[in-house]
Amino acid sequence: MVMSFERSPDTGAVMTVLTGVNDEITYQDLARRSGLGLRRVKEVLASARRGLLSKDILFGTIRRVGLKRMAPKDTVKASEAGKKKAGRLFKREIRKLDTVKDTQGLSNVEQIQLSTNRTAFHYAQQAMLAKPPAPPRPTVNAPEMPQAANLVRLKK
Repeated sequence: MVMSFERSPDTGAVMTVLTGVNDEITYQDLARRSGLGLRRVKEVLASARRGLLSKDILFGTIRRVGLKRMAPKDTVKASEAGKKKAGRLFKREIRKLDTVKDTQGLSNVEQIQLSTNRTAFHYAQQAMLAKPPAPPRPTVNAPEMPQAANLVRLKK
């Protein structure tokens, strides 16, 4: 069987409709504009979104409603959620690797792979948890303090 890497015409139709959207679109409206059934639109939607991503067009989901074209602010917020998700994934993978207690039963290559993967997941997880550095504190020029002799005079 010969592999074909051509894009489906249905995916192309959905991409064409989404390219013209600058805000939000419901799944029903997307199906109507593309001339496809709702079920078919949902089947090709992931492929269409990946295709648009290569053209720097990003859509987020509005649960059970439709899609929203992502503005730069929205993209930054979404990446924060993705960072949390990736951090959880790294934590799970570290836990899985920690179940290997008998490394003597592994070949040298497998031992190196185990160690390398655990280290990579650990550092990636730490990078996800890192917070940006705090901005530098402004320096305030305080007025000169009066001399001790003057303090005694003021007290009287």
